[in-house]
Amino acid sequence: MEALVIISGERFSGKSTLCRRLIAVAEGMGAVVAGLRTELVDAHTLRVVEVHTGASYPLTRPWREGAGPLRDFVMDEAALARSDAALASAVPADLLVIDELGPMELVMGQGWRSALPLLRGGAYRVALVVVRPSLVAQALAALDRPITTTVWVTPENREALFALLSARLEGIIRGEGEADA
Repeated sequence: MEALVIISGERFSGKSTLCRRLIAVAEGMGAVVAGLRTELVDAHTLRVVEVHTGASYPLTRPWREGAGPLRDFVMDEAALARSDAALASAVPADLLVIDELGPMELVMGQGWRSALPLLRGGAYRVALVVVRPSLVAQALAALDRPITTTVWVTPENREALFALLSARLEGIIRGEGEADA
């Protein structure tokens, strides 16, 4: 069975940085790496990076209070649709990264709609999925998988988590270990 790792932690704990570093490890091994990664530009601006194409573009529109259903961001619907289409075509892959599944996907049924079916489908060897702490239980229920690993990132443990997850990732990609071990 493929490995699915939920990466959670408080804001600015290093979740996205951990994903970026693990992407580099997998790419360095020649693995097929795909998915979506978000970058915080400022308090109300996000960019999305299509990991498998390298395309990068704004995911949000200029913020104004009360402009959308999310507290801190006004999502750009065209960018959401573009990135969702890119995600839907991202597999098969050795490493699939989705940074992040949030309230749009897990509560509102919007956003990256292809993410949950893609994760359930298992056309990857390892998937890294960033989920904020308040939504981990909902993510686990929505994924409905018998085996899912959840890690909690803190500034104090992120280096140790990187070492652990990169070793596990390398072993799975090389075929040296079971993904669900």
